Amino acid sequence: EREYSAKSAAILSVSEGMNELLMPHLQITRTPEIVANDPLVEGQQPSKRNLRNDCGISAEVPLLVYSGAVAPQRGVGDVLAALRKMPDVHLALIANPKNATVINYQTEFADLEDRFHVQPYVPNAELVSYLSTADVGLIPIHHKLNHEISLITKFGEYMQAKLPIIVSDVRTMAAEVRRLSIGEVFIAEDSDDFVRAGREVIAKKTDYVSRYTSEILSERSWERQAENLVSIYNRVAGVSPHPRPHLSFTLSEPERL
Repeated sequence: EREYSAKSAAILSVSEGMNELLMPHLQITRTPEIVANDPLVEGQQPSKRNLRNDCGISAEVPLLVYSGAVAPQRGVGDVLAALRKMPDVHLALIANPKNATVINYQTEFADLEDRFHVQPYVPNAELVSYLSTADVGLIPIHHKLNHEISLITKFGEYMQAKLPIIVSDVRTMAAEVRRLSIGEVFIAEDSDDFVRAGREVIAKKTDYVSRYTSEILSERSWERQAENLVSIYNRVAGVSPHPRPHLSFTLSEPERL
């Protein structure tokens, strides 16, 4: 890695936190350039499925959602433990139903069967629309080095779906939620503190959603990150194309539903 990075025209990473690790690891003095792993917005389509319909619940029922890979360190078990203390709240888990951890959770939390809904993945182009009927997006991950240093993909997907976010107190994502005031932070692996954060977000959902401006959403898109990437390519290639205007967009209500 050190040999090839020394010969490279550019070094890319996904976050400033990653840069802090890469620079001493690669023994480089130039700061890597950031191209974050944000979701592609152009081409997003209304979902053929409706998350609430799939869960068999009405629009008035508080619905938390977790989307993506499931493993013990992802913290879904902590949310399920908290759900026992939130009897009016439901959890939708969009994941592989055959995942071993998912199956274990269904056994361990069999008493939550009527409020714990496992749904299969939807096409990526429909994910934002599918997520949008939930009330809160969850990132309850545990403290691991790779969890601390960047915004994971679902962070941007929840934002594009205009969901308030509840995240554990991992460094980078907790800081971003606090900076934008788009959700609440709880102490990782602490189900009681999750209950506190969950109750607060559900009660004030409208306030958090109102902070999703078109500028914030366009910043957390692959279209914006692609501008960074193309700029790097052009510099390496020694060309100077005409600048393109920054994209600005928001999902209209019919598309979200």
